[in-house]
Amino acid sequence: MRIVKMDYSQKYISHAYCELTILPKVNDKGEEEFAMDPNHLHIWPIHSFMMIALPNRNKSFTCTLFMPLENFDAIKTESDLMEFFKRYFPDSIPLIGEERLKEEYFRNPKGTLMSIKCKPYHYKNRAIIIGDAAYSMVPFFLGKA
Repeated sequence: MRIVKMDYSQKYISHAYCELTILPKVNDKGEEEFAMDPNHLHIWPIHSFMMIALPNRNKSFTCTLFMPLENFDAIKTESDLMEFFKRYFPDSIPLIGEERLKEEYFRNPKGTLMSIKCKPYHYKNRAIIIGDAAYSMVPFFLGKA
């Protein structure tokens, strides 16, 4: 921005995220396998928030809980957390495990989400910015960013 006249904006949205883990399950032969079908995108949509689960090579799943910051702020205790999950994501509790859920939720950071816009995307014929460096948005967010 010091070299070329560039418009740039960054706006945080009202949602944040927290990552959780579903570990592989052990089958009758003692082998690890996916706890859910790894060939599908697993989404738990609820009102203004959702959780998704994506498979990893080690047969675990990375779950990402997306919701407004006020929902994260309202969960202060393990009891609050379990009440929330029993109400909105009850089928995820046995997959994650109650103790793992409590430990990861309170240990893992709550990440912020933002929308970024900049223009122009290049400097003469020497440099170009692409992808999220030039323009990023949260694909599920329909509110004002």
